[in-house]
Amino acid sequence: QQQSLSNKLNYQLIRYKNIIHEKELFQTLSNYNLTVDQKNTIDQLVNLRQTQIQCYEDFHKLQTRISIQYLPRNFDKLERFIASDHDLPLIKDTIAVEFKQKRYKIIQDAKRTWLNMYIEAYVSKIQEYEHQYQRDLNEFELTHINDMCINEKSLFRSFVDYINHRTNRMLQEIYCEKLPPYRKQLVRVRERLKWPKKMVTVFPTVIFDILYHPFTPTQLAYLSRGPTYIRPNQSAFFPEKYRQKRIDSELEDMMKKIKNCLADRKDSACVPRNIPVYKLYSDHLRAYLTQRYTTPLPLMDQIRALRELKIVKSIRRKLKKYHLVLRQTDKSGVLHIGRAKDYERKAAEYRQKTGAYEELSSNPYNDIICSVTRLLNQLQMNKKIAEWRRQKMTPVRKKTQLAYMYFLPKAHKTETPLRPIINTIHAATTKISKFLDQSIRPLFNRFVRHTTIVDGADLLDQLHKYIDKGYFNSSTLFITFDITNLYTMLPQEESLTILAEFLRVHHCEKVNDVSIETIIELARIVLQANVFVYGNKFYRQIIGGAMGSAFTLTLANIFMWKWERQTILPKLASHELYGR
Repeated sequence: QQQSLSNKLNYQLIRYKNIIHEKELFQTLSNYNLTVDQKNTIDQLVNLRQTQIQCYEDFHKLQTRISIQYLPRNFDKLERFIASDHDLPLIKDTIAVEFKQKRYKIIQDAKRTWLNMYIEAYVSKIQEYEHQYQRDLNEFELTHINDMCINEKSLFRSFVDYINHRTNRMLQEIYCEKLPPYRKQLVRVRERLKWPKKMVTVFPTVIFDILYHPFTPTQLAYLSRGPTYIRPNQSAFFPEKYRQKRIDSELEDMMKKIKNCLADRKDSACVPRNIPVYKLYSDHLRAYLTQRYTTPLPLMDQIRALRELKIVKSIRRKLKKYHLVLRQTDKSGVLHIGRAKDYERKAAEYRQKTGAYEELSSNPYNDIICSVTRLLNQLQMNKKIAEWRRQKMTPVRKKTQLAYMYFLPKAHKTETPLRPIINTIHAATTKISKFLDQSIRPLFNRFVRHTTIVDGADLLDQLHKYIDKGYFNSSTLFITFDITNLYTMLPQEESLTILAEFLRVHHCEKVNDVSIETIIELARIVLQANVFVYGNKFYRQIIGGAMGSAFTLTLANIFMWKWERQTILPKLASHELYGR
């Protein structure tokens, strides 16, 4: 409180000094014998700057409303033009949910468009005032460049000093005196009213695939922060034993990365992994981590951490009680909540539709570990891979787990289909998959660059080149296509044949000292050993590869390379643009 009071007093002191200095500058300006035209020009410039600052203040007030999710009332009038979901006739839940989602999306998009127009109008108006002010100021300077001086200071220079000081003072008042109380007032009004919480918001929110939900506004506000939000100070309420475990884990991970980085340097400055200085550094690092984990939090941080922990626990209880599933959406970057039975139904439909998975009668863990290890040992014995590479790719039984499958909802598509993801982080073939991806992906990126669209900026760059060459005209067609379930459509043996063909076509008889035949053997074990757990059952993928395995994307791209060479590229003129 003392610090806050001191800051307020200092600000008031600076404010009064600025006002006094502004009056002094105005008095200096008034000492000139101004003509009527000069007075009119100065008044016009002052008024123009005043109008611009007022527009600037209004713009920042709109930004303040946006920041606290409380838009002007006229934005909510849009909802009156679209039928409320309460006006629906008696229909099935699935149709009602789809209608509710579409209605929400239409209103949200309309509000976002309207809000963007508001923002663009403010920015355009502020820039227009600025251009007009600079134009009039330049004319004023040219007209009075040879006018009288007082104490070697021209009329123009005196005016510029005055108007700049006045502008800075007014902007400071907006930031420090007008916006903070305006924000507090809006927050109080918003908390008293119930209607803003029921209105469609322009901000990202959790998507519900159910007709009614049990969550409170506080829980919804927390979920709307999205999957990227990290709850602060999570370790504050961990048991001492768990904190120590976290410290050990982080220390081991950091030291391993540091040693590998310094030992693998190509120059002569590489550092051996067993030098004594690492022990000293590890002790210092452990002491620092222990201090960070055990230092008491300030009171306000404790209150916030405890409040958010309670919110998270309450959300988990409701998810469990009402049999709901919380997932991150596939592309929208928000959270999605649906019924567990709907997830199970869609997952079963997906497996039946693709036919890419077979159920296993027993746990395949030991068989997979043995088959992967046996293959790597045989390749090393036959001198097809080096010993150090075999050790690097061999799975460690204590650290190896079966992969597991989960689904991400595609909320941007009708009926919210699911995208299967197989988590292979600790799978037996993960190291082999990473080796293949790191070895072959750079080759694909190099040899197929002319038909690869890296990102949106790359697409725009290619379009600009196409236009500059004069190929773009009124008859130019833009055609897009989408391949559904690509990863579960790839015939495994045919994909391996195409992989070998790709390497031979581009004269890559060896990749990182590994022959094409060995590459194919390693790729085959990655595909055939793709087993996972889902719903307390064991499955093997028999078509395609795992979405979640590093090598699968590269293999799919090479499979498409063959299809494009045979089907699309021969039919396109050489100057036409194609990319994927």
